[in-house]
Formats: sequence, structure tokens, C-alpha cells
Amino acid sequence: MVATEVPLSFAIAISAFIAVFFFSWIQFRNHLNSMDTRLNTENLTPADYTLMLTGVPTNNLTEAEFRTDFEAQVGAALRSRTSVPVRVAKVVFTYDLTPFTEKVEQLRKLRKEKAAIDQYRSAYRRMVEKSGENASNTSLDSILPESCIDPRFRNNL
Repeated sequence: MVATEVPLSFAIAISAFIAVFFFSWIQFRNHLNSMDTRLNTENLTPADYTLMLTGVPTNNLTEAEFRTDFEAQVGAALRSRTSVPVRVAKVVFTYDLTPFTEKVEQLRKLRKEKAAIDQYRSAYRRMVEKSGENASNTSLDSILPESCIDPRFRNNL
């Protein structure tokens, strides 16, 4: 196989195209960044002045009580730094979902355990029917759930 040389003019044209593309791309990215910065400074959104506080004890306060307490405490702390008054527009309390997530996890484990029991019972039914006997529901119901799950795998449920 004979190697052919690339003409010098072709190599220069390809290099020039790559350089123009690269610099155009940089210019385009700079334009997008400047437009993003300009739009961010011109438009005021709730994200510009929203606070998310975690671990705040509410002590069964209403939103109005929390608002006045927060304005008083934070306003007093910021008076030395700024003359702008602190004003709370809206207070939104979130819910503690820990008990719910614990119940969901418990339900997931129970469903896994039930699936293992159902799988064991169907295997038992096939085994009994293969031997020529009749697998009645009463004999299947007499199978204890503990006997369906191999003790080695019980911790994985």
C-alpha cells in the first residue's frame, strides 16, 4: 500500500477551518455567558431572596408568630450591618416525612417477604403435584412463613 501525501494547501485549509470553528465557539460561549449574567441581574426572582432554614424548632408556632419572631431576631442581628428592614413575605412550613419513609421501608420489606413466601408456596405446589398428590389450599396455608425463607437470606429482606 502506497501512502499518499496530503497537499500543503489542503492541510492549511483544514487547520484554518478548525481554528475558525474553535474561536467562533469561544465567542458564542462568551456571548451566552454575558446574556445569562445580564438577564440574571435584570430580573428579580424569588430565588434571589429566599431563605431555607433547617433544624429550626417551631414549638407549634403559627406562621404569623414565626414571622414576627424571625423578623425581630434577624432584624436585630442585621441592624448593625444594614439599614434595610427585614420583612418576611411568606412562611412555608414543611412536613417531617421520617415516619412516612419508615412505613414505606417497612412495607417494602413486607412485600419482599410476601413474594418469597408466594414463591416458596408455588414451588411446593409444583413439587406436590409432580408427585401425583393434590395440593390443597389448606396444606399450603399450613406452611409457616418462617419456613419459607432461608435463614441465611432473612437479613437481606
